[in-house]
Amino acid sequence: MRIKGLKQYNEYCEVYEELAYLGKQSNQDKIDLLELLIEDFDNKTIEEMGNSKDMDPVELLKYLLEENNLSKSDLARELCVVSPCGLAGSTQERVCTFSVLVVPL
Repeated sequence: MRIKGLKQYNEYCEVYEELAYLGKQSNQDKIDLLELLIEDFDNKTIEEMGNSKDMDPVELLKYLLEENNLSKSDLARELCVVSPCGLAGSTQERVCTFSVLVVPL
């Protein structure tokens, strides 16, 4: 099974963050699986763009937005950095989500 799009990717990243934050050993298999799926999506996206390890994160974001027919506002809502999400989650959590989105593992 592979991640099929940005929406599913973001959902998996959120679950990953929640499980990792809890730090329970009983969640380790789920965390490992999510890491593999997220890394696979990152690598697949990078390959489709034809970029090397030194790719520009801004270009990756532009590519992901275009491929998933999302606006910058849509992305901000997905990451809960603007209304209607409000202040859900800490700044650190949002930065983690953002870095997972743009930085290959």
